[in-house]
Amino acid sequence: MKFRGLLLLLCLGAMPALADDKKSNKVVVPEADAAPAKVAGGNPDPWEKYNRAIFRFNDRLDRFIAKPLAKGYRKVTPSRLRTGVTNFFVNLSLPVVVLNDLLQGKPRDAGTDTVRFLINSTWGVAGFIDHSARMGLPRNEEDFGQTLGKWGAAPGPYLVFPVIGPSSLRDGIGYGVDVATNPRTWIIDPEVNVGIAATYAINTRANLLEVEDIVQGDRYLFIRDLYMQRREYLVRDGKVENDPFLDDSSDEEEEGDTAPGQGGDAGDAEAEPSSEVSQAPGAGTASDNKDAADDDSF
Repeated sequence: MKFRGLLLLLCLGAMPALADDKKSNKVVVPEADAAPAKVAGGNPDPWEKYNRAIFRFNDRLDRFIAKPLAKGYRKVTPSRLRTGVTNFFVNLSLPVVVLNDLLQGKPRDAGTDTVRFLINSTWGVAGFIDHSARMGLPRNEEDFGQTLGKWGAAPGPYLVFPVIGPSSLRDGIGYGVDVATNPRTWIIDPEVNVGIAATYAINTRANLLEVEDIVQGDRYLFIRDLYMQRREYLVRDGKVENDPFLDDSSDEEEEGDTAPGQGGDAGDAEAEPSSEVSQAPGAGTASDNKDAADDDSF
């Protein structure tokens, strides 16, 4: 268990968490206004000093270990095989997804995900081939952190875990429950689990190599905002509200627009550039669609 946690995602501390659409197989980057409500006290990141220290540690691990391994893996592994490995891990997570479908009161989704698991585990050769997608069965993404959010639990402060990466107080608790309730934790031999976790980490990091360019400006702030936006997007099943991280910058832009002595044209010209966080998600669309195409082609 200790080593699986160490290897589980060597890369996520330094990379944005891009979201899979809960009702499809394509990758979705939420819009910039897709973030959660403020935590108590109005500060969504009260532990920023600690988080930045852990972020720097994770970033070094990624730079010197995870990224070189991912590049080597990508170089020697055919695209179709990488797609199959990704499908395998998606299928392996479905028992946890089904459990959280039920806990969230979504029996239809639970039934769909159960059928997906049975089809892909048998006809799809342990999940390597996603026949369910070709049959039109939607893919859902649920976890216990989302279940807590569904029933009203606030995300709490943003939190960066060593090695595992970006999270929140609520999602950290949810992650522990997901690991404890995953049949793989109890059925598969611990040594095999270590190999599975290592493969998952390297494969996931390899899938993120093409979207590194969307990270702009302050990497910590960019990844924090994108992670929180993604989680809110998933909890609300795509229905999102305003972004608390962008409130201050939005207020400043409004003040700039109404400042005395500025003409209408000049004010508009200065107001055109938006924040890097709001621009960057769209920049990843082309790469994300390419990955989605690879998934469908396997």
